[in-house]
Amino acid sequence: MNGCWQKLSELMDVRAIDAALVGGDADGAIAALVGRMVAAGLLTAQDDALARLREREQLKPTGIGDGIAIPHAKTAAVSRTCIALGRSQDGVPFGGADGKPATVIFLILGSPESSAEHIKVLSRIAHLVRKPAFRAAVAGAADAAALLAAVVEHQE
Repeated sequence: MNGCWQKLSELMDVRAIDAALVGGDADGAIAALVGRMVAAGLLTAQDDALARLREREQLKPTGIGDGIAIPHAKTAAVSRTCIALGRSQDGVPFGGADGKPATVIFLILGSPESSAEHIKVLSRIAHLVRKPAFRAAVAGAADAAALLAAVVEHQE
C-alpha cells in the first residue's frame, strides 16, 4: 500500500484506535498505541518500533500544541505506513509549545524507505487536526469506530 493511498483512513485500522487512551505520560501513551498496532497485526517488532518512537521523542517532542501530538518514526517492523489514533480525556504531556497536554494523538509508523510518504502523512494530519469540525467530532466520538468515522468524514 505504500504510495498507493489517497486518504488517511486507508492507513488506519479501527483495532489500532483507542477512544479512552490512558497513558499517563508520552511514553505510556506511545506504548499503548503500539500495543494496539501489534494486536491489529500491523507491526512485527514491537520493541524496535518503541525504540524508534522513543528516539524521535527525545530528539524533539512531537506535541504540536492545541491538544495534539503526532509521534512518528520509521521502522522495518512495518511493511507499510500505518496510523494509530488515541483520544485521552485527561490529556498526555507531549511537550507541545503551548504547554497543554495532548488529548488527540496520531501515532505514525512508516518503513525506512518511506520518507516522502511520511512527510505527506504528517502534513495531512496537521491539516486535519486544525479543522474545528473534526475536533468537535473527535470530542463527541463514543468509541473507536466513531473516531475513525470522524477521520473519514473530515479528511482531504
